[in-house]
Amino acid sequence: MANDNDDKLSKQLEDVQSYAILTEEIGAGRAPRPATPGSPAAPGSSPLGQIVEGALREVLGWRPRATDAQGFVAALNQSFSVKEVEGHVEWSWTPRTYAIAAEMGAVTGAQASIYSRARAMLDQSLPLLNGISPLRPDFDLEDSEAIRAIVRSSLTELVGELGREGGPRISRVDELFELLLGEHSSLRDTENVAGQLGLLRDRFGMRRQFVNTIGEEQNLTNFLILVDNSNSLRQTWISQRHFFDLKGTDVFLGTQMVLLSRALAVVAESVEEAYFAMDSVFLGQAERQITELKFGKPVFNPPLDLPPIFIGDLLSWIERFATEEGPRLIREGGKDGVITAFSPTAKKLRQLAEAAERISKSNSNNPTRAFHTARVQRALTELTSQLKEVEKLATEVRRLPLPHPIVVNPDSVHEQNRRIVRLTVEGKNFQPGSTGTRVKLDQKGKGGNEIWGTEVIVASESLLNATFDLRDSEKAPTDQYTIVVFNPDGGSGSRDDAFTISRGQKSMAQK
Repeated sequence: MANDNDDKLSKQLEDVQSYAILTEEIGAGRAPRPATPGSPAAPGSSPLGQIVEGALREVLGWRPRATDAQGFVAALNQSFSVKEVEGHVEWSWTPRTYAIAAEMGAVTGAQASIYSRARAMLDQSLPLLNGISPLRPDFDLEDSEAIRAIVRSSLTELVGELGREGGPRISRVDELFELLLGEHSSLRDTENVAGQLGLLRDRFGMRRQFVNTIGEEQNLTNFLILVDNSNSLRQTWISQRHFFDLKGTDVFLGTQMVLLSRALAVVAESVEEAYFAMDSVFLGQAERQITELKFGKPVFNPPLDLPPIFIGDLLSWIERFATEEGPRLIREGGKDGVITAFSPTAKKLRQLAEAAERISKSNSNNPTRAFHTARVQRALTELTSQLKEVEKLATEVRRLPLPHPIVVNPDSVHEQNRRIVRLTVEGKNFQPGSTGTRVKLDQKGKGGNEIWGTEVIVASESLLNATFDLRDSEKAPTDQYTIVVFNPDGGSGSRDDAFTISRGQKSMAQK
């Protein structure tokens, strides 16, 4: 082991002596690279046709097709209405879908609809807020104006957060609703509102005992409408909140598209950094085009089922996917494009980048000495990490939510003395390849004891393993237990009374 460390240290010292020290600052933008035969034009500006198609999709809610003249006319008729007003013709545009700056960025899809609803609420509520006048005779002018300004600020911040690019921050939206309306998520009586609106009610005296004239009654009603608007938006948020939690597989495509766009931009930058690192160790563009990566022995045993590929071809493939192919599939194919084309390609590129990283970190001579330097290793590690994030985001897009897990047959392999049980659970709809699966033993209705599993490994959609510590008698009393499996997307499944813990025999029996 000492000899291996000495060899590694000597190679690192040799790298320092052989290759220039990096002092060039890498900017945030992507530097243009020389074109290679067969490669597409360097990105940077969208073709005019793509801009026109994007505008038509946004204005008409229709995907342009050169041969579909009837579809174009139908989309025009549905999006625009014409009428004659006082001797002249007026055209009115009726948006078929909400889309705010919807070209792989900003607010799109379902989030745009929610944001538009919030904007309408704000436009209606601010005049009501500004027009409210105190009903109590002993009001304090400065205190009243202060709470009015606070409520105005919270409403404005709330709507701005709902329109945040990439999706609203859940904690921020929850906090703003709590500040405005109080902690309780359901408000049945608008007159008993808490939070900042409750403080405004108390400062202004918005109580029925202070109402005497018709104008005062209208003033109170305006306040109640203001509270009702905020509460109605809160109920919409509660019903849609889980689509933005970044946990499950049932996500809004529009918001997920923005996250994918960001992740692809980072992948493109990582490719540029890999180019820069390889250039610095004299593994230039021409050499990359003839240097082959081989995924066989001795680095891979058994060999990977991947054909050899040139370093330059791999990096250019990743770069084009991140800048052109991937965004186009999302933009034109929607969920089907992500599921059937984008996600498999992202997975394949991640596998190739991961294999290239492993080769770079090995002691083999495949493919060249410069490829094994620490700089190239770090660049490939970063590239692999970003491709994993793209793959993860893509797998969260589905036509339908994933089904809940079903526990069919728990089976235990236990150690009678140590009482550390490694449990094998058979079932359906488990989520392999994802993190966050949890398993517990639940003593339902009998003290509420719960024993959470550790080292949970999802081997397949029908098999997982988890470890349970039963040494604490208070934590694991003798009884029958229900086993519960929680998937990362929030779905859960259970089987009642699946296990019996027997203290006398110091074992765990399967029902």
